Amino acid sequence: NPVVFREFCSLLLLPSASTGSTGSKPKCDLGSDKGNLTECCSGKSAESEDCCDIGRSCTHDGTYKSYDPQDDPMKDCDIYRVYLRCAKNESSAIAKLVQDAVIGPLTYNKTGLSLLDIGAGTGAVLGQLCSADNQVALSQYTAFEMDGDLCQELRSNAFGLGFDNRSTKISGQPFTTQTTLEEVGSRHDIVLLSNCLYGSRDKESLLEHAMKFVARGGVVLVVHRWKPRGTVDEICQRLSSKSILYHTSIFESSLDLSSLSTRQRSGLQRYTKGDVSLDDEQTSATRLLVLVMACIAIEPHACSLQGSDGRSANLEEARGRVGYLARRKVPACVIKPNTTTGIRACLLAASLKMVGNGKVTVIGGGHSENAFADDTIAINMGLWNKVKASPNRRL
Repeated sequence: NPVVFREFCSLLLLPSASTGSTGSKPKCDLGSDKGNLTECCSGKSAESEDCCDIGRSCTHDGTYKSYDPQDDPMKDCDIYRVYLRCAKNESSAIAKLVQDAVIGPLTYNKTGLSLLDIGAGTGAVLGQLCSADNQVALSQYTAFEMDGDLCQELRSNAFGLGFDNRSTKISGQPFTTQTTLEEVGSRHDIVLLSNCLYGSRDKESLLEHAMKFVARGGVVLVVHRWKPRGTVDEICQRLSSKSILYHTSIFESSLDLSSLSTRQRSGLQRYTKGDVSLDDEQTSATRLLVLVMACIAIEPHACSLQGSDGRSANLEEARGRVGYLARRKVPACVIKPNTTTGIRACLLAASLKMVGNGKVTVIGGGHSENAFADDTIAINMGLWNKVKASPNRRL
């Protein structure tokens, strides 16, 4: 049970209660003084009125301390809200990554895109995507958020952004590897997993399951903390082992910690897995914490190299676009991207020699008759014939 598991971990990470007591530490007067909490209070918890006096709590050495509301662990939803308030630029940065990932025929051929937001929180990214600065128009929003308080706020925020019962589907259930298409409603142009994999035991399997709900030509994005040899690297290795091309982006998330209370710092310390310090000397001098974040973007229908039928069809189509001599060449793979994500994935795979000899050929234009070579990644730009190049933007 992920809820029980998170609560258990939260209790483990709390500082020892005995260090917070002030003055002398008299023995608990309700039971034995053997230093065992269970024997001391006859198995009653510190929240029970029968355990010591009201306003005091037992410690594990059989003593008690004065009750301080600051010592109570914060609820997960409250810690999340504090994090959002501190990380002011993170939601807008994620929205910008989503916007860049879907540029291409996907956006030009549709009046509005559908978004599946897994672990949506209060909809901070949705709000940024619907802002005036964003060029992605959304017509359908589906979300999974298992926290009841956050789910209720998410629904209110979505309706406030102009979505209604017909264009919105918000579930209070967790998204798991058992989630069905019926529960999701339909396949979506964009599937976003933003900071929602931390409590999952099998993150790679959860991502692979989420990819099943991507509509043809759509993309899936995973946003997660980056650390050397961490989760992001493990996901990339898993994708490579499955012959799925992907693109990664790194960005920084700055947390303003200057106005936090000790209780809020304690909550963020758990949320950031220890990156927020509780040391007074350090926190007084360090007001800004910079976290390194990563985004993995995938266009699964175009960039999955498994399945001989699809690869053969792409090769035959590409051979129809080149001359007679070029048709005798055998590229390592042929990719027909529908977004910039697919193009970026090809360039990354070539630069790392994940597929082929590290070279790329591009076909589909008027001068690509001979743009075919052995053991290369061939990019078929046939879907991009109505897309104009921007001189101010580079991949």
